[in-house]
Amino acid sequence: MSDAATKYLTNVTAILSVTAVCAVAWLAFRDGPAPAPVRAAEQRDATSLRQIQFAAQQDRQRQTVVQACIPRLLGESEGDRRSAIAMLFALYPNDAKNILQSASASLPERSKVRATLHDATLRAESLAKLTGEWAVVLTNDPTLADAGAAAYRSRGLLSTPVEIYRRDNRFMTLAVGYPCRADAESAAIALRDRVQDTAFVVNLREWCPNRACTTRGYYDCGQ
Repeated sequence: MSDAATKYLTNVTAILSVTAVCAVAWLAFRDGPAPAPVRAAEQRDATSLRQIQFAAQQDRQRQTVVQACIPRLLGESEGDRRSAIAMLFALYPNDAKNILQSASASLPERSKVRATLHDATLRAESLAKLTGEWAVVLTNDPTLADAGAAAYRSRGLLSTPVEIYRRDNRFMTLAVGYPCRADAESAAIALRDRVQDTAFVVNLREWCPNRACTTRGYYDCGQ
């Protein structure tokens, strides 16, 4: 092989090597991890999608229950009416009042059934107050200092109030202020992504029925 041919092949080989390196680099850039802002946006979109799906599922379940209850609420059977009211109280204590008001609005003013539903509506209003607020437990720490640090971090990420509770000799950080379970469950979807993947929902009245505020900045459940 002549010197010219050898030089030509050497140059071609070098060019091909550089081209291959550039191609690999481009593929790595194209298929590699997305920049942090892009990943954050994708995570927010995925969280929002899960919340929308959860809300749609909750709405379908609620509609199914309401559609089953309405004929029984408005029918002639007092037994069916009582069981439908009991079902609403058990499944939707925070929504039962509005559902009963909507049902009774379709009845004549002096209807006996309407009077019965009015009494049930008053009980539903009391039940909603007794049910109380819902919360999301974010962390479970052995010391108040650990819980305080977790609460500080959480407050920087959340718009809802964050409080510390002492229960079973542990200090737990909670996101509070949700009026019903559905709202808390929806919030928990985002909180598991943003704060703590083990976050779970509780009814504060049941989870900490005897809470007392302490001078050290936390609530003691007395357990």
